[in-house]
Amino acid sequence: MTTTKRQYFNQHGLKLPGVTEIIKDPGDELDLLYWAGKVAIEHGTPMAAARLRDEAAAQGTAVHEALDWCVKNRTVRAEAGPPVLRRAQHLHYGLCDRWPGSPIDSEVAITSTARPYGGTIDLIVWPKSGPVIVDLKTGNHLDKGSVLLQLGGYRALLRERDGVAADLAVLWAPRADHTRTELIELTREQADLAEQGFIAALGRYVAVQQLSKAIKFPRLAKKEATQEVNNAPF
Repeated sequence: MTTTKRQYFNQHGLKLPGVTEIIKDPGDELDLLYWAGKVAIEHGTPMAAARLRDEAAAQGTAVHEALDWCVKNRTVRAEAGPPVLRRAQHLHYGLCDRWPGSPIDSEVAITSTARPYGGTIDLIVWPKSGPVIVDLKTGNHLDKGSVLLQLGGYRALLRERDGVAADLAVLWAPRADHTRTELIELTREQADLAEQGFIAALGRYVAVQQLSKAIKFPRLAKKEATQEVNNAPF
């Protein structure tokens, strides 16, 4: 099995889905379209939603990358530097304060050998009591269902690799409030349910992929489809 940045391949070179792709809810796209339409009306331009989406994604990526740098370089909290670095240093300090003296790994990519998927874990803390998988979230709202399934997928990967049942936690740093940080730790029972839920979601995903390959619905060729649209009575 090989793993590159956010891409996962099996021993035959076949690309595998990541955890976030597997747990994606089809309803999310409808919610996104509704939000995009609302934003377009409010701002008077259809490009507003794309701009806000890209800005939010860039901010989230920046915090993730800065925290990864802090963990790898073992930096302590400081008041100097760019705001995103200070935020990341504060988050790193909080983790070190919660689990003092414990090693921390960041951006840990794992590809399963038993199941067709892979994933990249934001953070793994290694206290003596056992590993803790920590997922960093920078959105202004937490989707409980997707967060739990995502953590469950990472837990199954680490269990397969190391033979341990990790504890799970969410490190929430909403971009709308740079002073707010919450570490939400799951119970062992919640962690077990999250892992079981992901395994079920993976089974559904695989079944849908197999059906889509086995059943071919007729569709117009691109030229025919264009002609049909041009001839439509509206």
